[in-house]
Amino acid sequence: MQASSLQEVVEYALEWFKGKVDKNVMIEDSGLFIDELKGYPGVYSSYVFKTVGCKGILKLMEGVKNRGAEFRACAGLLVNGRRTILYGTCKGRIAPELRGKGGFGFDQIF
Repeated sequence: MQASSLQEVVEYALEWFKGKVDKNVMIEDSGLFIDELKGYPGVYSSYVFKTVGCKGILKLMEGVKNRGAEFRACAGLLVNGRRTILYGTCKGRIAPELRGKGGFGFDQIF
């Protein structure tokens, strides 16, 4: 399911699981939100990473002075039928070039 916010994705998944499983469930969605790109790639982060990767984001950011960004996460818990949604944000910047060799996703530029 694709939605316009991380919370929508999590809420949809929790609702889908409700009544279908008799175990506790945790679902998470996260994304990179770049200030100058008005929050892009945001909820499309996974798709953007798979298609253009870190190099594609760096290309979009060429000549951009405001390199502020944040990584956001939304986690949903379904415990004994009770729903809880949690949020987290990590503020940072988009690097001017790829850095490091480890990590995953956008680690080399965020």
